[in-house]
Order: sequence, then C-alpha cells, then structure tokens
Amino acid sequence: MVATKDAIHAGEESDFIISREILLSLGQQELAQASGMRDALYFVPERDAIMKLVRQRQEILKNAWLSYIRGTGQAKIKEVLL
Repeated sequence: MVATKDAIHAGEESDFIISREILLSLGQQELAQASGMRDALYFVPERDAIMKLVRQRQEILKNAWLSYIRGTGQAKIKEVLL
C-alpha cells in the first residue's frame, strides 16, 4: 500500500486500489484493467464534472480540518499524540 507523507493514511493510489476492489466485487468488471482514477473514468461522459466536484469537496474538507486543528483541536491532537 502506498501511504501519504505521514506514513499513516493511504495515499491516492491506495485509495483507488481499495475502491476498485470494492467495485469489482460489486460487479463493475470494466474497472479490472484500470490502473488509476483517470483510467476508471475514461469512458464516463461526466468525468470532468465529477473530478471538479471531487476536488471542490477535498478543498472544503482540507480547509475545515486545518481550521479545526489551528483552534482548540490542535491542543486535543497534541494530547492524543503525546
């Protein structure tokens, strides 16, 4: 599994592999040869709109997390890590 820089969370490639395997088990056999998200979405007409929404959601979640850890959440996180 390919991890992110923090060596804890799955990276984008690992997220794709996990998602692909779940979808394959549900019968989405066209994903069997996909090596990445771009391959998986190649035949989806709405792929550009889907990826735009994914990027927007990621940005919202990232900003929410950063806002949280800069506030009182930062102290809570330090408690957990120590």
